[in-house]
Amino acid sequence: KVLLPTNINNYSLADYDNDGDSDILVSIKSDVLSYNTKLYENTGNSFTEDTDYTIPGVTDNAQWGDYDNDGDLDILLSSKVYTNTGTGFVEEIDVTLEETANNLWIDYESDGDLDILINNGYQSDIFPRGSYTRGYRNDANIANTPPTAPTNLTSIIEGRETNLTWDAATDAQTPTPGLNYNLRVGTTSGASNIAAGEIDSNTSWKLNLQPGTYYWSVQAIDTGLAESEFSPEQSFTIVDEIPPTATKFTPSDNETEVVLNEPLSIEFDENVAVGTGNIIIKQTTDNEIVETIDITSDQVQIDVNTVTISPTNDLEELTDYYIQINPGAIVDTAGNNYSGIADTTTWNFTTKKNETVESLTDHTLESDRVKLILLGDDDINGTGNNQNNVINGNDGDNLIRGLAGNDTLRGSEGNDILNGGRNNDRLNGGDGNDTLNGSRGNDILMGVDGDDLLIGRPGNDRLLGGSGNDTLRGGVGRDRLNGGPGDDILTGGGSIDYFIFNSNKGFALSDFGVDTITDFDTEKDIILLDETTFLALSSDAGETQSELDVIADFATVNNDEQAAISEGIIVYSTNTGNMYYNSNSNSPGFGTGGLFATFTDAPDIGVEDFILRR
Repeated sequence: KVLLPTNINNYSLADYDNDGDSDILVSIKSDVLSYNTKLYENTGNSFTEDTDYTIPGVTDNAQWGDYDNDGDLDILLSSKVYTNTGTGFVEEIDVTLEETANNLWIDYESDGDLDILINNGYQSDIFPRGSYTRGYRNDANIANTPPTAPTNLTSIIEGRETNLTWDAATDAQTPTPGLNYNLRVGTTSGASNIAAGEIDSNTSWKLNLQPGTYYWSVQAIDTGLAESEFSPEQSFTIVDEIPPTATKFTPSDNETEVVLNEPLSIEFDENVAVGTGNIIIKQTTDNEIVETIDITSDQVQIDVNTVTISPTNDLEELTDYYIQINPGAIVDTAGNNYSGIADTTTWNFTTKKNETVESLTDHTLESDRVKLILLGDDDINGTGNNQNNVINGNDGDNLIRGLAGNDTLRGSEGNDILNGGRNNDRLNGGDGNDTLNGSRGNDILMGVDGDDLLIGRPGNDRLLGGSGNDTLRGGVGRDRLNGGPGDDILTGGGSIDYFIFNSNKGFALSDFGVDTITDFDTEKDIILLDETTFLALSSDAGETQSELDVIADFATVNNDEQAAISEGIIVYSTNTGNMYYNSNSNSPGFGTGGLFATFTDAPDIGVEDFILRR
């Protein structure tokens, strides 16, 4: 432990007495333009100021280095060099440097002795010469020689902790305790992706590593910054003998209000696999077995480090349960057995009241229920409440209303009517010719199959027609309309609307049909084309979206006959309002493209009305 002054301006760590530990040199600012330096010796358990070493009249920037190659560290302090005599530091009067704010020892000639690089980045009364950089060559006749490489590299492995040790190197100038070392550890020969860098004078280093094979080597560095060769590379292998540990249960231990029939899961501290044994679910009150699940069954799925369990038997509401697991039912990738769960307290939970209602008749959800499933094939209706409801229709023609809340409504079979109500809803028509009404909120409407009517109404809605000849009406708000396959009618409504053409694969007329856009406003609406579908188009590298190139990509013609011979890729007929994809570009005909959209009243569409999405 060391108590240093509070007004330290700079400090540097080095082993000035070559005893194998780091000492501290501090530069202290005593007043505006006055500095002094103190040296603290590392005694093993603490630091003690070494008053025998005096360094008078210095400024603030201190660097260590053996400039005279006698094996001990000298000091470069701003514009002065102090030689380490073994009993103190003496100013080297033969070295004259300019006043500087920054300095550095460096052997820029690679001749075995340390030169000096100084730099001043500003002008002041102290440094009137302003910005400059200078190099001072060391003309000493005594060249430094690099140390020998460390030897006897040894790795001692305990579990996943590895202690790397080596015998100290030797050097002609620097005593062995004064040498520092670079350690290199990697997962392939010669690599340093696990560890790299100087570790002072240590001749051992501990690492906590994952199982695998590692390669390592060590290099010695003397006080003159000369480096040895790296020692011959060694390798070691950590074998996984540690069993996996469960780190998270879902539901968590002692959790209450657990949703019925949700999958159970366990996360481990490492990747796991199927072993041999069972998972047993029991009721707490009487220890009755609810279900025994073989670990190899389809009810158990393993994804990396997570085991998901899907019971076949329904759990009862407001009931206490606990889980037991046979030892060895789960193993890690090295074959180590998970110890399992044998008691009744490690993983237990209580289910909540069932929030799902199943009904064969018209039903309105009670205030404490959130999910409604309509059964059978009769034409019945389902209505939600003020919570975030999930309502699934049956095979009949259903009227499904979400009311308030962020609801998810699914029509299933039949010709259904889905009304989202207030807030942000998600409506899925399913099969049949359905009517989807988002009402207020930012809604997502998906017609899926059939000839559907999708009405967004107020809010920023997303309307996806799906298969069939659909009618999409965005209403007030910034809407995104995608008709999908079939001949669709698209009406954006007020505000800025996006008309999207995308099939997530290369263009085919069967994936689109011909969509009619009834109210395209060239002042604000956008035609969005996806690059994965319109492969002949290209966006600027690195951009997620860009406007079309007016020369190479987009062209206007006077009539449909001219469209087939246009050089444009997206071709618009100003007379008919028809828009074509011309994948042939310079060749006659449309290639794999063709007519994919028509615009009512043939608005004056230009290149600025498009965005190409990557």
